[in-house]
Amino acid sequence: MRAASPARYLLRNGGSAALPDGDPLAGTPYLVAADLDGERRESRIYLAAPVGIEEIVERFGDAIVTDEVVAWDGAAVRGVGRDRLGALVLRERRIETVDPGRVAAALVDAVRAGGLALLPWTREADRLRERMIFLRTVDTTGAGDPWPDISDDHLLATLEAWLAPHLAGTGGEPPSPRST
Repeated sequence: MRAASPARYLLRNGGSAALPDGDPLAGTPYLVAADLDGERRESRIYLAAPVGIEEIVERFGDAIVTDEVVAWDGAAVRGVGRDRLGALVLRERRIETVDPGRVAAALVDAVRAGGLALLPWTREADRLRERMIFLRTVDTTGAGDPWPDISDDHLLATLEAWLAPHLAGTGGEPPSPRST
């Protein structure tokens, strides 16, 4: 059952299906859908029966996959263990201790997706970056590029090299800005 609508269901294959309006099975957590109309966008369920999680595990135990997802949720990195049957998440549990390397990788992924603004840059750091970017563009020494490339594009492309080593021990929280 999908949380948004008790009559809509996620199928094992990742598709979507819905019971007719007013069907007494609406709201049942798990169904075995025996007859669907096969529509691509959202199938209509014509015949279904309720099934419990225990029976699903008993009948499909060999096909149930357990995995761990470590990801940024907007406030911190969280680890979640999931038991899945295809696209269906049967159980979720919080992982209390997550490998620090996976935490760092999740934070790097979050910054890559959300941009450098997610990092707690100090005003002084922003001003230093602006000056260095300017100096890189006007360098007339003929010595090549004496100033490092600290443009947003370059920093985002090289997060693993300069950011990840500093994320060890953050516990999944973003690094705090230094007080000035």
